[in-house]
Formats: sequence, C-alpha cells, structure tokens
Amino acid sequence: LSDSYDLRGTIPSALGNLINLKNLELSGCFSLQGTIPTALGNLTQLTSLILSGNGLTGTIPSVFGNLVQLTFLDLNINRLSGTIPPTLKNLKNIMILYLAGNMLTGTIPSTIGDLFQMNSLLLYFNRLRGRIPSSLGNLVQLQELALSNNALTGTIPSELGNLNIGYLDLEINQLNGTIPFSLGNLTQLTFLFMNQNQLTGTIPSTFGNLVQLEFLGLGGNQLNGTVPSTLGKLANITTLYLYNNTQLGGTIPMSLCSAVTAGETVDDEGFSSIQIAIDCGGQISCPDGCCGELDINLNLNICA
Repeated sequence: LSDSYDLRGTIPSALGNLINLKNLELSGCFSLQGTIPTALGNLTQLTSLILSGNGLTGTIPSVFGNLVQLTFLDLNINRLSGTIPPTLKNLKNIMILYLAGNMLTGTIPSTIGDLFQMNSLLLYFNRLRGRIPSSLGNLVQLQELALSNNALTGTIPSELGNLNIGYLDLEINQLNGTIPFSLGNLTQLTFLFMNQNQLTGTIPSTFGNLVQLEFLGLGGNQLNGTVPSTLGKLANITTLYLYNNTQLGGTIPMSLCSAVTAGETVDDEGFSSIQIAIDCGGQISCPDGCCGELDINLNLNICA
C-alpha cells in the first residue's frame, strides 16, 4: 500500500500475525505515524520491507535482525531516531539497505561490512558520527554508497578502493586527512562526491584512472598542491568542483577546457555540457571561458 491509499494512524501490531507474508510495503503516507511495531520481527519469511516516506518515529526495532530472508529494507524519509541496530548484522541476504533521511545517531556498525550481498547502502541525511568503517571495503557487490550530510569524522578508509562501485557520496561531513590513492582503483565510478569536508593533501594523480567519471566534487576542502594533469584523461566528465580550496593551484588540463569550448558539447540554449567550478582570482589557472564560480543557487558564472 502506498500514498494512493492515504493511510493514517499507526502500523497495527496485528500485522505481525501474518507469518507467511513475503512482501510488505506501507510507503509515502506522511499521516502514517507512531513507532514501528516490534511484532513485525515475527515476519521471518519477508524478503522485502518498505516503510519509506512516512511519519514514523522511535527507533529501528532490534528484532529486525530476525528477518534473515530480507533482501530489501527501506526505511528512508521518516523521523526515526536512535542508533542503527547491531542486530542488522544477521541480514546476510540483504542487497538493498535504505536508512536515509532520518535522525539516526551513533556510529555506522562495522558489522555492516559482513553483509556481502549488499549492492546499495544509503545512510545520507542522518546524524551519524564517528569513522567510516574500513570493513565497508569488503562489500565487493556494492554499486552505491551514500553517506553524505552526516557528522562523520576521521579519514577515508583506503579499503574503499577495493570496491567495484559506481556511485560514492561522502560530501558534507567532517572527514579529514588525505584522499586515498586507492580510490583511483574505482574504474567503474561515475559519481564521486567529497565536497564540504576537511580533506587535506593533494588530489591523487590516480584519479586519472577513473575514465567513467562524470561528476567529481572536491570543493570546500583544504586541498593543496596542484591540479594533476592526469585529470585530462577524464573524457566523460561533465562536472568538476574544485572551489574553496585556497591552497590548491596549478592549471586545469587543456583537454577539459577543449571539451568546454567544443561545439558538440554545447546544448540548444548555448550552455556547455561541462562545468568546472573554481575560485575566480584564486591560485588555479584556467583558460578564458573554461571555468567559473558558483553562486548561492549553484549557477556557474564564467570567470572574466
């Protein structure tokens, strides 16, 4: 049942009596409120549990660890609080785990790295803190990892370079230290977001290996050194954010600027299909018309 039914009230505990149920979806009903009944932990035959887009409060029941047949658990966009239950380590068949858009606190359990079937893990827009577990590097089936808009600290684990991932979002946290060169092993990556952290050191030259990359966000950090010439190999890049790195210098590779000015990359309204955002007047050198500065609405204004 979804938003077309305009469900109201709370989830009845009696649903826990439907012990042969395989799939349960109650989503997109913002008038569906209250806590998640622990009785749902009796539904041990469930393979899919979707409770997203409601007004649910309280904690994620620890008894969800009993749902060992689950492949899909979606609790996105509620008002859930508390920590991620350590009992979720029992969900050995889980492929999709969506807990984003809540008010979850505490740390990311390292045991999530033992859920080897996982291909999508969304934890963004919560209040999670602590380090990114290095054990996430064990999730070799993972295609999508989104941890943005939390309060995560510490360094980016080099073990993430073991993944075969296509989408990696770590932006708007408090991550520090250097960017691991091992991320250059993620040759299937199309989107890499690391904006708005406290990252230091240089941009790894190995990023030139990310030939599928379309979006590279490194803005709002404390990076230094020079822009590596190897970024010129990123033939599929459409967006490159380097703004607000006051100690970062060097020159934008000419091959990227050629893509900006090439006629075939300009859309019907005359806008280039590639955006390179820097600080106009900063230390990065960029040919005329190639780079711009983002305004408050994220529009790119070409540097004069």
